[in-house]
Amino acid sequence: MVLTVRQINATKPDTKIVTLSDGQGLELRILPNGKRNMTSLGVYPDVSLAEAREKRADSITRYRSCRVEVGR
Repeated sequence: MVLTVRQINATKPDTKIVTLSDGQGLELRILPNGKRNMTSLGVYPDVSLAEAREKRADSITRYRSCRVEVGR
């Protein structure tokens, strides 16, 4: 399921951490104190959803270019 800005803004903090997923490893965590954190990509809304998706894509590309096969 693709995450939307409307969904982010509509989701309220709870007594536990609320996690919203955008797929391919991108998650937004809403902490009980109301802070919204995109895992290791920044804090929403300082980092927009579009910027987080772009950072995720860059991270995946860099990871794939640096992989070394182990055990050969």
